[in-house]
Amino acid sequence: MAFQKTGIGVAIGFLAAFSGGVSTASAAIESGMSHAPLVKKSAARNEDAELRRSIKRMNSMAHRLSRLLRFDIIRLTEMPAGTEPGLDAAQGLEASLRSVEANVRDVLEIVDRPEAEELGLLELRRNLALARSNAVTIRRLAKQKTAAPETHTGQTPGEAFAAIADSMEKNFA
Repeated sequence: MAFQKTGIGVAIGFLAAFSGGVSTASAAIESGMSHAPLVKKSAARNEDAELRRSIKRMNSMAHRLSRLLRFDIIRLTEMPAGTEPGLDAAQGLEASLRSVEANVRDVLEIVDRPEAEELGLLELRRNLALARSNAVTIRRLAKQKTAAPETHTGQTPGEAFAAIADSMEKNFA
C-alpha cells in the first residue's frame, strides 16, 4: 500500500539517525560534565560545536518527521475502510519514537535547564513529542481502518428512536 512507502518507511530511516545521534550526544555531554572544572581547550570547543551541530540536525529531522507524519494522517483519513494501512509499521514507529524520547530524557537529567535550552535539547524533546503524537494518531487511525465495526442488536423499539428524533427536532427548531 502507498501509505507504507511514504512516512513510515522514511520515518524508520530517521529513527536510525536519531538513535545514533542521541547516543553520541549523551556520551559527549557526559564526558563534558566530567571535564567541567577544566579550562576548555580548542579540542573541547570543537567537540561542543560538533555536539551542537548534531543536535541541530536531530531537531531538523524530528521536525521534518512530524510534518511527514502529519501528511500521512491526512492521507490515512482519506483511505476507505477495510484497507491495510500498515498497522504493524505504525506500532513499531510509535515504540521507536518513545525509545528515542526516553534517551533524550536521560540526557536532560544530566544537563541543567539553561544548558539544555542553549544546546537545543528542549526543542528536540518537543519535536520528538510532536512526531510521537502524530505516530500515535496514525496507529489509531490505522487500527480504525482495519477493524471491522461491531454491530449490536438492540431491544429498543424503532418507535422510541422516532420519538427521540422528533423531540430533538422540535428543540432545535
